[in-house]
Amino acid sequence: MKRLIALALVLAAIIAGAAALLPFLVSSESVRERIIEQAETLTGRRMSFRAAPKIFFNPYLGIAIDSVIFEGQKRRPEDPPLVEMEELRGRVAILPALFGRVVVTQYQFVRPRFNLKVFADGHLSWQFPDGKVWQLLEQARARRQATETNAKVDLSDITRVKIGQFEIVDGTINYEDEQNGAKETVTNVNATLNWPDSASAWTVAGSAIWRDEALEFSVRTTQPLLMMAGGTSAASAAIKSGAFQFSFDGDANMLASLHLSGTATLSAPSIPRLVNLLGGKMEVGSTPGQFSASGTINGTPRQVELTEADVTIDGNKGRGVVQFARGERNQPQFNATLAFKSFDFTPYLATLRQEAEINRPELAGLNLIDRFDSDIRLSAGQANLGALALTEFAGALSLRNGELVFDLGNGTVAGGTATGSFSAKKTESGFDFGGEANLSGVKLSGLLDSLYPDGIVRVNANGDIKLSARSTGKSAREVIEALRGWVSLKAGEGTLTGVDAGALLTAADKQEDDSGVLELSGATSFDTLGGDVIFNRGAVWIKSFDLVNKKLHAKLTGRADLVSGGLALRVRLAKAGTETASPETYLFVGGVASSPLVTRDQRAAGPADGQ
Repeated sequence: MKRLIALALVLAAIIAGAAALLPFLVSSESVRERIIEQAETLTGRRMSFRAAPKIFFNPYLGIAIDSVIFEGQKRRPEDPPLVEMEELRGRVAILPALFGRVVVTQYQFVRPRFNLKVFADGHLSWQFPDGKVWQLLEQARARRQATETNAKVDLSDITRVKIGQFEIVDGTINYEDEQNGAKETVTNVNATLNWPDSASAWTVAGSAIWRDEALEFSVRTTQPLLMMAGGTSAASAAIKSGAFQFSFDGDANMLASLHLSGTATLSAPSIPRLVNLLGGKMEVGSTPGQFSASGTINGTPRQVELTEADVTIDGNKGRGVVQFARGERNQPQFNATLAFKSFDFTPYLATLRQEAEINRPELAGLNLIDRFDSDIRLSAGQANLGALALTEFAGALSLRNGELVFDLGNGTVAGGTATGSFSAKKTESGFDFGGEANLSGVKLSGLLDSLYPDGIVRVNANGDIKLSARSTGKSAREVIEALRGWVSLKAGEGTLTGVDAGALLTAADKQEDDSGVLELSGATSFDTLGGDVIFNRGAVWIKSFDLVNKKLHAKLTGRADLVSGGLALRVRLAKAGTETASPETYLFVGGVASSPLVTRDQRAAGPADGQ
């Protein structure tokens, strides 16, 4: 027992003495040379610093170096270093240090600034043309190229190189691409890269701020050396922020550039917030709002495609293919082919009304139409726009060169078919809008019930409707106020409920003056019904609207106000076949659309009827 105690005391004394000598063993000029040598050996880049390394013992044995510069590829005198940092801290292995050797196992970059650049010729400033890491990559590339297609690449006999653990504290990343002029800055970078050696997996985890958005991220790659050499490695990644969340699990390779294949999920609680993060300008809180997609991913930095994707847009659930890409002009592209059981467009119409009510000075969302291209094909078992429902809906939306075009290829509404188109083009003075619609064989009663549920007049017949509209403006209110166009209606045999034209004719003929209000009730059958309506700047002008049956002919002309609902209409009534043989009876329709007032109008007799 005494011998064991004595031996322990001797060992303790040796350890204490060695610890006391550590500052002298690791603070010589050899430390400085060793650190520079390790950096150049691994990367092929020169590292420099002004002051001598400082040794510290708390919370671990380490080295601290101030004002460190990691040289880059200076193609011009003004090019900054690849990395410059206020302080480099390294954890030193104690046992080698007792013998005067410096082995740094962990590095901490304190407030580093990374200057990354893609040069005009496509060269990358962070490529290392020399050093052990580059040599290993060359060996791995050669081994991959020598391996038969679809065969497993074996890198087990390639010499391992120790890498270590790297921690970034409060870093900044400056990125510049001379090919497309892009510049980005990422601040508050706090991250850890753990890569024990070249044959091991690596993990990266941390946080940063990009475009004022806080991000948390993590990446794991099982065979990073093989991946960087162009081979395939299992990998996973996750990014979380207030604007979006992204996760990936699958395979990755860097044969030409980064390529991912596997499963992925992308979600954004607010599309406007995500658009703003990516460089657009939308009012947060506007529609479209929530978006999520998950499916099989196949992608590169220039093109990402999700197939067999489950997609949700503002609660509308669909399935299909989603693609994000960069075009020849480096223009972002969003393409999709999606099928929905149902899709509700009502919130988007409500947004337009809200924009008009608050009189926002511009249609902020449409300002994006010259900033990206798109080709979206939608289908839905049912599409709702307020009370109007279309079944068997199929449409396509395209966005090219600052012009948005939506084509309704097919839709069933009120028992008939619907086709049409809508366009919006950005101009120097605002936007130009245009729209066309064709409804064939629709049940007019069902259509009017959807559009005007409180109306007192109904048309029970099948008919065809054509519509054309144009407008210009910067704001929603300007667009609505400048709306102009026409509507044409042709209907076959049917019934007009709420109005008995024959009874009105009889009652008006019995009146001695035009002071009495005529009651609207009953129904009028007709053989044909139709006419043209022109609308312009909030007013509706009825050029000529005719109802004809075997007993009478009614012709409606006049004006209605779209905002107030006020009416100023005239009706010419005549018995069938006697229009030129006997005087006609004229009625005036005033009041509002929900409560019209009908009186006899003797002043409208003769040519004053507007015809």
